[in-house]
Amino acid sequence: MKTISIILIFLSFFCWKPPIEIIEANSQKWYSGVADGGINTRYSLTLIVNKSSDKLKIKGLYIDNEILDVQVYRKQEKSSFTSDFGKGDTIIVKASRTEIPNHSNRKKTEKSKFPANNIYSDEFIEKALQKCNGEGILFFSIKGKEKVLCIDKFKKLKNKYMP
Repeated sequence: MKTISIILIFLSFFCWKPPIEIIEANSQKWYSGVADGGINTRYSLTLIVNKSSDKLKIKGLYIDNEILDVQVYRKQEKSSFTSDFGKGDTIIVKASRTEIPNHSNRKKTEKSKFPANNIYSDEFIEKALQKCNGEGILFFSIKGKEKVLCIDKFKKLKNKYMP
């Protein structure tokens, strides 16, 4: 009986998969072609999820001291998108941040904010920052339990300049 228990524990260790695996993490700056237009930085994560969308909720992306709103998609055939996903699907998480320079009548930098910033306590965010030393943190929950995924580095794509 002990032998069977040890074998089961050993096998479960090798069969365990994390709930989310990062395939690719990119960022790209878009420069406006008009005065005071600002700079938009777009973030894109390609992930494999090992839970379905009814159990796993992607909540926000922490970049440079702020939590950005996210859009989550599973690409389907014929370039359509859906926010529903299943175990083993590849999903795309997108977020963006616009910075308006302090120029002429504009006195502040406008940035996207997480809609319910008080959803996470300062203590939870501080623990996430201690755990993660990279360029970003993905906030998500599994069956209501809050989790984080550390993003070591975003691949910087070529800047885009709008006319």
